[in-house]
Amino acid sequence: MVIQIDGEIQLGIAPFVERSTLEAGEMGFDLVIYEINTLGGRIDAALIIRDVIINSEVRSIAFINKRAISAGTLIALAANKIYMHPQSTMGAAEPVSFGIGMKAGEVSEKTISYWRTELRSTAERNDRPGNVAEAFADKSIAIEDVIDEGKLLTLTTRQAIELGMADAEAETLQDILDSEEMKGARITFAGMNSAERVSGFLTQAIVSSILITIALIGIFFEIRTPGFGIAGTIALIAFALFFGSHYIVNLAGWGEIILFVFGVAMLLVEIFVIPGFGIVGTVGIIAIVASLYLSLVGRFMPVTDFMSGGKVLAIAFISSFVIILVALRFLPKFTPFQKLVLSTTEAEGEGYRSSPAEYGSLLGKEGVALTLLRPAGTAIIEGEKVSVVTEGDFIEKDSPIRVLKVEGYRIVVEKA
Repeated sequence: MVIQIDGEIQLGIAPFVERSTLEAGEMGFDLVIYEINTLGGRIDAALIIRDVIINSEVRSIAFINKRAISAGTLIALAANKIYMHPQSTMGAAEPVSFGIGMKAGEVSEKTISYWRTELRSTAERNDRPGNVAEAFADKSIAIEDVIDEGKLLTLTTRQAIELGMADAEAETLQDILDSEEMKGARITFAGMNSAERVSGFLTQAIVSSILITIALIGIFFEIRTPGFGIAGTIALIAFALFFGSHYIVNLAGWGEIILFVFGVAMLLVEIFVIPGFGIVGTVGIIAIVASLYLSLVGRFMPVTDFMSGGKVLAIAFISSFVIILVALRFLPKFTPFQKLVLSTTEAEGEGYRSSPAEYGSLLGKEGVALTLLRPAGTAIIEGEKVSVVTEGDFIEKDSPIRVLKVEGYRIVVEKA
């Protein structure tokens, strides 16, 4: 089986390589060739692929055609043998942080140390020189007659073979099979399925930010409209795409999904069951934000990954806030929207009244709570028993009250 790792190593590639490698073992393939041509990509994706190759029981060969740079170097080192095209290169594996806008930044010494050790450990597993592997990632390492201190190591095909980092050169897959005494073997090329392609696209930082923004806007407008409609449906679809894609690429697990559902449940309890806004609502918001954030960071989480996840969330929240403000200001003036809004008024001067005339006379009057107001209940005002409601506060039975405002048949009171 030939598994091609071509282009940038994104999270969508990891589940493809993992699935294909497992299928190779289950279907009884004798050899898996990982054909690599990449300038690098995400460290967490490379680590997943590295573990898959190492844990596979099928013999593996990395065919570097034409380059295995950065994260691609780790993947190549994980294979049992390495073949390189005559014009290939490998190395230059110093970890770099890319934030929103693809602006490169430095990573911490802790991250460099971890990554350097991963390269060395993977190389030594297949009897390759560990110090050369470390020099791919760390400028401070000098190797006599190979690389000076202060420079990153990148090897050509001939150099890699001389230093023991590669086993041989080959121009084609058939050359490799001939060298491995597998001439005439049946070759199967693994293909990425649609779910893996889509998930790779949806887990990109800017796309994830857009999905969260759409979901937040949908929730806001759904809360402001009666029933359940288009806005709520759009929000659910956006959240499903976000968590579904991150689940496929192993960023989000059931823990993050359950945490998100828990947060939504707490918010609903706060809105519809408990008056006001307190601890339950705060816990709900924290749970939702935490679930989104944890789904944005990978298994390998240096400080830069934490910061990148925070940037994605910050952009999403700021964008949704700005869009909501603009929509609230300009949408009512939009002609198609006005056709959906009932603008006819029923003025009191034309004989319309929203409540009995005597209710208006209760404004400012005092009385006594006949029952516990939590927040609705019954009170005696001006000698008459009426239904009242507070603005969220609980008022004990027999407490003095005052009518704060009258809205139709709704009499709002406060403690006097």
